[in-house]
Amino acid sequence: MKYPKNIAKGDTIHVTAPSSGIGDDVKERSLSLSAFKNAGFNIIETDDVMATDDEPAVASVRAMELMEVLSSKESSMVLSASGGDFMDEILDLIDFDELKDLDKWFQGYSDNTNLTFTLTALNDIATIYGTNFKGFAMKTLHKSLEDSIKILLGEDIVQESFDRHQRGFLTTDEGYDLNTESKLSVINAPTGDGNFRFKGRMIGGCLDVLRNLVGTPYGDICGFLKKYENDGFIWYFDIFALTSEDTYHSLLQMKRAGWFENVKAVIVGRVCFEKTMADMTYEEAFMRLFGEDVPMLFGADVGHVSPSFTIINGAIADIEVKDLKINLKFIRE
Repeated sequence: MKYPKNIAKGDTIHVTAPSSGIGDDVKERSLSLSAFKNAGFNIIETDDVMATDDEPAVASVRAMELMEVLSSKESSMVLSASGGDFMDEILDLIDFDELKDLDKWFQGYSDNTNLTFTLTALNDIATIYGTNFKGFAMKTLHKSLEDSIKILLGEDIVQESFDRHQRGFLTTDEGYDLNTESKLSVINAPTGDGNFRFKGRMIGGCLDVLRNLVGTPYGDICGFLKKYENDGFIWYFDIFALTSEDTYHSLLQMKRAGWFENVKAVIVGRVCFEKTMADMTYEEAFMRLFGEDVPMLFGADVGHVSPSFTIINGAIADIEVKDLKINLKFIRE
């Protein structure tokens, strides 16, 4: 696995919008800029950052700007401005061969799975599934966001489950409204008390996006799975708005394509918009697919429902589950 070089205080970060931009929310943009400047970094934005959610820049422009900043000598990492719905439009316009020697981090989540997953699976380059630029828009950064920066700096920290989370999107510059108690659910624990530890190579992303890569050149992960088969794989899933039934059928399609060879465990984040058409729970969807042999963790700090872990796609994850809490450490090997 190729790990991009760590960033350092004083470095420049490119912000670009391969999916949607942040639009004309001047306050949100200003807060995010201040957060990174206060942390000691310079920010350069591409033109497409100012596009709106409803009218992102055309695919050719987004692809061109993404390739330019990934190749640029001015910056040490590339941070996606936001999520969205149409990043898959640019996949055919990205030169993955040109990015085989990429030595800078790309970070984003949600729709950015289109690149965080593909760069890792196709090019064997670690990426960061973590908060987008606009998600740093708060006066005092939450610990999860401080952890994100520490990981980019190369610090080998242990991320710990948070006691509470926010239902609903951030609407204040004061930080998350931690209005809901977090509860981890453990299924198929290998120990009677539910406390156990496991390691494996972590891979995954937003399931709403991953399912559209199956059967395409961008979902060809056979080489990745073969190369690291001795490590075993920990799959993590961030579900935005799929019904539980759509979740099951998406997983079934991935299984048929051979994606779940040598799976050691599954981690599922809190579903952002929960919905069922046939009274199936999300836990039942995963159990129907993975059966009784694979340990599964539900309600984890992964994805859209903040706060969330920062995940190094492709790295070895050393995970301890104790008293319904997760301790997560990444090993870069």
